[in-house]
Amino acid sequence: MGCECEVVDALGLIDHYGKERFDVVVSSECIEHTRSPIDAIAQMAKVLKPGGYLSISTPNKLWYPIVGLATLLKLRPFDGHESFSTWSGMRKALESNGVDIIDEYGLHILPFQLPIHGLLKSCDHHLQIMRWCMINICMLGKKDM
Repeated sequence: MGCECEVVDALGLIDHYGKERFDVVVSSECIEHTRSPIDAIAQMAKVLKPGGYLSISTPNKLWYPIVGLATLLKLRPFDGHESFSTWSGMRKALESNGVDIIDEYGLHILPFQLPIHGLLKSCDHHLQIMRWCMINICMLGKKDM
């Protein structure tokens, strides 16, 4: 069985695929590059079959000032659109689209560019109590039946 890949605007998923098409939708560091992350989540939820899973990761808005400064100082080569999210905003967006959150996970207490990958991985695993301040918000949800 092969794998297929298509490039589709996250705000046009329903028009491209139709409703209730997929068992699983994965969005990794995508929605922040749309003009409306909330609408992107709604699109993803609508293309999910009932009982399907939605996995999303996106930058934490708490880190936006630091990322913005790094971009301004040319320490980060990026000049596109970014709209970071909050934990509560992500929860609300998922739940208002009929997706029950079954797991939340914070990723990266410090920038992954630092050459301390083993320590960062250990922190990710052991410091989930501090996920509210981690760089990335990761959520797994299941669409209502």
